[in-house]
Amino acid sequence: MPRSAISTARLEILRRLGRFAETGRPLLSLGIVYQKSGEWDRALDYYKQAENVFLQTGNQHGLCALMIGLGNVARLQRRFVDAESSFLGALERARTNDARREEVLALEFLGEMAHDQGRFEDALRRYDEALVLAERLAPKAISSSSWSAAAAKRSARAGGSTTPPRPATVPAAWRDSSTIGSSMP
Repeated sequence: MPRSAISTARLEILRRLGRFAETGRPLLSLGIVYQKSGEWDRALDYYKQAENVFLQTGNQHGLCALMIGLGNVARLQRRFVDAESSFLGALERARTNDARREEVLALEFLGEMAHDQGRFEDALRRYDEALVLAERLAPKAISSSSWSAAAAKRSARAGGSTTPPRPATVPAAWRDSSTIGSSMP
């Protein structure tokens, strides 16, 4: 069963049971699914619904993840000012609320945005920040991505490729739509 079907079914059950506070995560997951499939308007609709839940319930980790999702839609639409605002807001909120996983993701996606804009030194700086924090949080899970970050740094500094490879700064499970928000209370 696809993730979207699972999230939709879960959302319906939670709504039937009147468990409003628990609907934020499946709404966020559906937003991520539609974001990844390029259906940005649909993604934004689910993100806005999730935002309503997270604001009403005071779920700061959920709000961090939501801001990252909104930033990614803006980044993919090449609305870099909006993307940066969302990512920086997520980063600040993550740091304030000890949401380390979301802090790593915000840093990574600030790097992605800089990369998309051709600002490779800024991208490397953000990737390095994300990598350092991720290594502190999950050293064994991150060790293979260190090679990617080092390769990207060498490429950019050597002036070789105009588009250095993007390092995989965090474990894939941290970015996976089925696990986003797993650190949420």
